Parts: sequence; C-alpha cells; structure tokens
Amino acid sequence: MMTNKEIVIASLNLLSDKKKMNEAEISKYFSQNYLQIVDGKSLDYDYKAFVQHLAALAEHTEAIDIEIEAIVGERE
Repeated sequence: MMTNKEIVIASLNLLSDKKKMNEAEISKYFSQNYLQIVDGKSLDYDYKAFVQHLAALAEHTEAIDIEIEAIVGERE
C-alpha cells in the first residue's frame, strides 16, 4: 500500500507524463468527486471535464517538469 506522500508523488508524475496520462490512470488518483480550486475559486466543471482539461494541457504542452522541495504526509 502506498503512503500519502507516495500517492501525491505518483499523481504528479502521472500528470507530467503524456504517454501515461489517460482516464484509467487518472481515476487511480482523482475521485469522481474531485474539486479543483484555482486562485481561491472552485472550477465549475465535473470529473469528465477535468479529464478533458488534463488532456488539453497534455496536448498543448511540450514538457512539464515538477520539482518537489518538501512534502508532508499526515499520520505517517
């Protein structure tokens, strides 16, 4: 079983890898009830639209580099 920290890292790695990003993989890390908040505002779309948003990001970006400087996992 993955720790909370490992889950966060795996989900971010998925989002930075166009070849692996698909709805089946996304559903491993994001609930159908996932709610995204940007700049203090809730994005008004459902899970399918969120998946489409990720696909559009992947299509329009050449590469995404993610560097994690620190991460905190509760109860670990």
